[in-house]
Amino acid sequence: MKLPHKKFIPLRNLTVAAVTAVVILLIYLLPGYRFATEIIGFGGLRQMNEFEAAAREDGVKVTVEDKWQYRVTMYPFLKFITEATPPNAIILLPPRSALKDTKYEFIFESEWVEYFIYPRLCVGEDEKHLLPELYKKVNYVTLVDGWGYEKLHYELKDRMTYGVAPIDAPDSTQAQ
Repeated sequence: MKLPHKKFIPLRNLTVAAVTAVVILLIYLLPGYRFATEIIGFGGLRQMNEFEAAAREDGVKVTVEDKWQYRVTMYPFLKFITEATPPNAIILLPPRSALKDTKYEFIFESEWVEYFIYPRLCVGEDEKHLLPELYKKVNYVTLVDGWGYEKLHYELKDRMTYGVAPIDAPDSTQAQ
């Protein structure tokens, strides 16, 4: 195998570096990507640093759990779902239409929710036509602002603003 002449290697490296720089510049300048880099990326890092600095001034040690709760408003609810369901649970999420004017952002997107509740699986009510086999196996339902009670095969004695309950009546205890 014959190697290219040495003077072409720096030229190739410079070309790759220039193309990479142009791509990074375009990503930064395009509105959607700029939002992602400035607000979510650098802005999130800046916010987290300010949060940690304020906590240090108060003498509080910030845990990873504290950071998740600070950055993801839904984190307490997602943690609740994880604690209230078995690892093999398949959870039905509410449709986007049921969440208007609520604080439950992104709780209808199964891929986003599964990141936090793994190994549990979930399927959104809006996604049931995309994942029909998984939808048939749902054994828990999220209860959000009155949505989800109609999916239960039993009456829940106490209604809650948000929660998770088994689809079929539990044997000895009421739902979580």
